[in-house]
Amino acid sequence: MNHRKTLYAAGAALIVLVGLGALPWADRTTADDKTGPQVDFHRDVVYGAVGERKLTLNLAVPAGLTKPAPAIAVIHGGAWMSGRKEMHDLMVRWLAKQGYVAAT
Repeated sequence: MNHRKTLYAAGAALIVLVGLGALPWADRTTADDKTGPQVDFHRDVVYGAVGERKLTLNLAVPAGLTKPAPAIAVIHGGAWMSGRKEMHDLMVRWLAKQGYVAAT
């Protein structure tokens, strides 16, 4: 299978898994529970500005992080016409529980 077909297949599988709620962050109890590693969640962190408009992100960090960690930026779709960063808050919290610094 060539790379393009592999990417399409992976994308289709991800869409199916999200639709079925099979991904761990799709279940609020998995991403938001108080068991296991704790997460520091920061809402509306300003990372820049365009004119007077502040650009913000939500950031999830493993609690007590004292050394560099891999980071993931979660970008929602919507062609800059729809969607909000809050759509992926549960996902970034779950990623932080796995040891990543994650932003949306």
